[in-house]
Amino acid sequence: MRRKITRHGAEFRPWTPPRYSLARDVVKQQSVMMTNGTEDGKPTSLAEAVEILRSTYPQDQLDAWAAEPLSEALWKAHFQLGLWIRNEWVHTGPAPFVRRMRRLFFFVHDDDVSGYVLEALWRVLNGEDCPTIEELLERRYPGCRREPSEE
Repeated sequence: MRRKITRHGAEFRPWTPPRYSLARDVVKQQSVMMTNGTEDGKPTSLAEAVEILRSTYPQDQLDAWAAEPLSEALWKAHFQLGLWIRNEWVHTGPAPFVRRMRRLFFFVHDDDVSGYVLEALWRVLNGEDCPTIEELLERRYPGCRREPSEE
């Protein structure tokens, strides 16, 4: 007789991947992404990053992801598409828009960068305008903006 696996008295269900996967074909699509953008295929602005992702992924996957509430969508994409964003646009020589974020604010964590790109993508897919880097950072880190350096 099989025993049910329980955790703290409740039935434990192993994690199952979502029906859609925004990172399923990243390896195949990476070459497409790298031809867009200007500096080594890396986007120069947040809006450009969103457009690269929109032009790369199938619309049905993006629509399914955008139908989720924002917090749920960000959580589900963090270790899929978010990981790809961090590896390609942040860790391997930051993209121009990432360098701009770090110039504008004192501290921007790598996870936050991918979160901002994902949030901007979610907002655009839901019919809103693409937010600017300044809007997203000011919302997250109010009052932490650096003063422009006088050179």
